[in-house]
Amino acid sequence: MRCLPVIAGALAAAVVSMPVWAINMNKPRVSVDLKSGGRYSDAIVIDNPGRDEVQVRVYYEDFEYKEPYTADKEFFPPYSSGHSLAGGISYSPQEFVLPPYGSQRIDFMLEAPADFSTARCGVLFFETSMGGGFDSSGKAVQLLSRVGTLFFMQPAGVAADADLQDVTGGTGAITATLVNTGKRFIKPTGSYYVMDARSMAVDRGSVDVRFLMPGAKAQVTIPVPSSLAAGEYFMVLTYNLDDDTVIVREIDFSIGAEGAITIADVRR
Repeated sequence: MRCLPVIAGALAAAVVSMPVWAINMNKPRVSVDLKSGGRYSDAIVIDNPGRDEVQVRVYYEDFEYKEPYTADKEFFPPYSSGHSLAGGISYSPQEFVLPPYGSQRIDFMLEAPADFSTARCGVLFFETSMGGGFDSSGKAVQLLSRVGTLFFMQPAGVAADADLQDVTGGTGAITATLVNTGKRFIKPTGSYYVMDARSMAVDRGSVDVRFLMPGAKAQVTIPVPSSLAAGEYFMVLTYNLDDDTVIVREIDFSIGAEGAITIADVRR
């Protein structure tokens, strides 16, 4: 049995009572803008903070963000994802031994294809054996731990873009679909404020961050306080798309006597 706590710069839970970290690395995320045929090279440094020698294996996998497109990811073999970076990354070495308190440099190069136009992503894992142990049933297991560097190759000179679609009301919330309509990976941060018919601010807040590759669609929910009286209201919803691109939607809505929310108009 292989137990693989999967992380990108964060702690994972293990099924046996042992130290989780065997190694540290200095770059949890690499994001590069490239033109077609462009190249970028750099290095990741792996450190062994312990007093024991550590064997490290380096390998690449595809990944995708899972719905509802928060930080959770799924990992796949190379070339599995529609946004795979597998053909555009090379790295060395692929296996090495870290002496106690030692460090190792892993050189990598990213190369955009000749027809590069849409964001690609992938992850380099650094896997170590944590030794043996026992699972909850008492069965002997070998624990493998891995940390990863996420890679994003973005098309240079291309602005991010997104749209807010299917804005609907309900009870206690307004929902909508946030769509990445551009060619870049985006991590939109949203905020909003609500005004009443007298133009007085009655509510404000933020919207959960989403991680969207091109074409991805995420449902977003904006809570409306139950303390608001029946009547007409006006909301301004703003999303920042990472590269100083901003989208704004103005939403007119009303709250009925029973608390039902009705959308009257949505404007850009």
